[in-house]
Amino acid sequence: MGLIKKLLILSNIIAAIAILGVYINYYIPPYKIFIFPVLGLIFPVLFFLHCFFVVLWLFQDVKWMILSTLCILLGWNHATGFIGLAGNNTTNLKTNVGILTLNTHFFKDIEYKHGPNAGNVFINFLNTISSLDVIALQEFPFKYENFVLERLKGFDIVRYEHKRAVIFTKYPVIAKGEIDFGTSTNSCVWADCKIGDQIVRIYSVHLQSNSITDRADHVLDNLQFRNKKTWSESIDILRRYRRRAITRYHQMDKILQHIESTQTPVILAGDLNEPPNSNLIREVSKRLNDSFKARGRGVGSTYGGRLPFLRIDYIFVSDHFIVNDLQTHPVDISDHFPVTAMLHLRKEKT
Repeated sequence: MGLIKKLLILSNIIAAIAILGVYINYYIPPYKIFIFPVLGLIFPVLFFLHCFFVVLWLFQDVKWMILSTLCILLGWNHATGFIGLAGNNTTNLKTNVGILTLNTHFFKDIEYKHGPNAGNVFINFLNTISSLDVIALQEFPFKYENFVLERLKGFDIVRYEHKRAVIFTKYPVIAKGEIDFGTSTNSCVWADCKIGDQIVRIYSVHLQSNSITDRADHVLDNLQFRNKKTWSESIDILRRYRRRAITRYHQMDKILQHIESTQTPVILAGDLNEPPNSNLIREVSKRLNDSFKARGRGVGSTYGGRLPFLRIDYIFVSDHFIVNDLQTHPVDISDHFPVTAMLHLRKEKT
C-alpha cells in the first residue's frame, strides 16, 4: 500500500470520526459535552468530503467506499438542514403571512459601502419582496427607526428600549413582550398579532453570539501546527464556543417555555447562531417546523463569513401554518443574508 493511499485512508477515518461527533452532538446538550458542538459548524464541509471519498474509492478501492457511504446515509437528515430538496407548494394555498428575518449587523455593512444612502439601500431591497407583512430584525440600529417607518407604509414597530431585536408588522398588535437575556444585542421580543380572525404570536430572536470570528480568522491566517500558541488559541476558541453554546441553550429554553404557555399559532424568526445539526435546533424542531426543510431549495447558507454553507438564521412555524415558499437572498446588505417565508395560516390546527 502506497503512502498516498495510507494518508487518504487515515484522512477518511478522521473525517468519519468527526462527522460521527456531529451526529452525537445532535442528541446531547452542549453542557454535557466539550468538543463536539463546534463540529456542527463544519458539517457541510465534512458531508461533501465524504461525498468526495465515495467517488474516490469507487475508482480506487471499493471496500473503503463503505465507510463514507454509511456516514452519508446516517446523516442524510442533517444534510437536508443545509441543502433544500423541496419543491414549490403546488396546492395553490393563499399566502396569509409573508415574513422576512435578517440580522442587520447594525447597518454597518451598507453604511460602509453606501454611506448616507444606507437606509435607502435597505428599503429598496425590502421593496423587491412582494407580499411582505412581517419583518423580524436583529441588531437593528434605532437611528433608522423613523426612516424605515416613514417608507414602509402601513407598518408599526414592536420594540423595547435597548433591545436590538424588533418586529415590524402590518397586523394589529394585541399584546407584546420581551424575554430578557440580560443583554441588549442578544434579545427576544414577541407580539400577538391579529391576522384575520386569529391571533398569531410572532418572535424576533437573536441568541448569544459566538464572538470568535476575529480570533478564528487570526488562527487560520497564522496557522502553524508546530506552534504551541496555535494550539492554545484553538483550544481557547473551542472553550469559548462551548460557553456560548450553553448560554444559547438556556436562552432558547426560556423561549420554548414561553411558547408552551400559549395555544396560538407561532412564528419564531431570527438569528439563532446555531447550525441545523445542533442539539438546540433539535429541541426547537420538537415543537416547531423548520420552513427551510419544508420549502427550501439549494444550499441554504445565511451567513457570509469564511465558514461555507453556514445556516444560522431560521423561520420556524407551528403546525397551524403551511409553508408555501422559503427563500434565502444572497444580497450584500449585512454579514447575514435575509430569509423570507410565505405562509398559509390554517383556520384550525390539525
